[in-house]
Amino acid sequence: MSDRVALLESLPFSETIKVILKVSLNQGADTLVFLLAIHEGKRTFDDGLAAIKPFLAELGVDPSAISLADGRGNERSDLFSPRSVAAL
Repeated sequence: MSDRVALLESLPFSETIKVILKVSLNQGADTLVFLLAIHEGKRTFDDGLAAIKPFLAELGVDPSAISLADGRGNERSDLFSPRSVAAL
C-alpha cells in the first residue's frame, strides 16, 4: 500500500504562460524564474536569473544586451536592447 494521499499535476507550460501573459500575473512570472532554477538543479531565484542568459544566448540573443532583476520585467533594471528583442 502506498503512503501517497494526493498528487498535484501542474498545467502544461503552454497553458501557464497564457495565464501569465493574459492577466499580467507577476507572481507567476517570478515563479517561472524559480522553476528554471529547479530545472537546472539549483535552488534560488538568483540561480534562475543566472540561467536565463545562457538560454537566450543559445537562441542567438546577445546576453550582454540584457539586464534582469526579476521575472516580471517591471523593475527599472529589467532592460532588453531593441536588437535583443528583435533577435528573440
